[in-house]
Amino acid sequence: MGNITMGYRLCALFPPGSVEKEIAQVQEKLFKSWGLVSALALPPLIPLFFLPPDLPIPDRVKLKAAADPAFYCSTQNLVTLEGHLFWEVLSSGRLKALKSSIKQLFPRFNQREAPRLFPEFEGFFLSSPEIEQGFKEVITCIGSLPVIRFPAAALSVLTVDNLCSDRHRRLPGSGWWESIQWEEIIAVPLKKPKLKRADSGRPHLPDF
Repeated sequence: MGNITMGYRLCALFPPGSVEKEIAQVQEKLFKSWGLVSALALPPLIPLFFLPPDLPIPDRVKLKAAADPAFYCSTQNLVTLEGHLFWEVLSSGRLKALKSSIKQLFPRFNQREAPRLFPEFEGFFLSSPEIEQGFKEVITCIGSLPVIRFPAAALSVLTVDNLCSDRHRRLPGSGWWESIQWEEIIAVPLKKPKLKRADSGRPHLPDF
């Protein structure tokens, strides 16, 4: 049984560094307590959509223009989708609008030609389904997480390559976390929206 390198390309949204550290705490908890390797496979990010690996990427100016105006998001609950674990994010429709705006920069974009590692969901990706019993016990154990309100900080396009077996090749996305290498091929810092009184200060994560 041979191995093959599978290539993926992901357009994602990143939070500010301070929020990224808090999301990373949850990822580390998933790895240390349940051995979930996929939780540490990628940095804290919100997956907007996957792209065909050979599709040309627009320049920074066009991406930045498509991402304006800046906006805030807020974390909600831990949820599962197609067996994957996410920390849901609400944005009053701004994430959906952002996805639509950016996709217009790819005239040859065809979603069916874009292999994906996990669902494109409005939330931070936390883990793939590595445990047979699912995430019900995990979500219960972690408990309630604080609502974190944060500005969208950067728009990035990543390439993710993983060395997989023939078995995993027949099941796209299966076991992708076992041997991967990712690279940020373009990053566009976003203009920070004006701070409102309700946005100042935010609770920190509880001690795990």
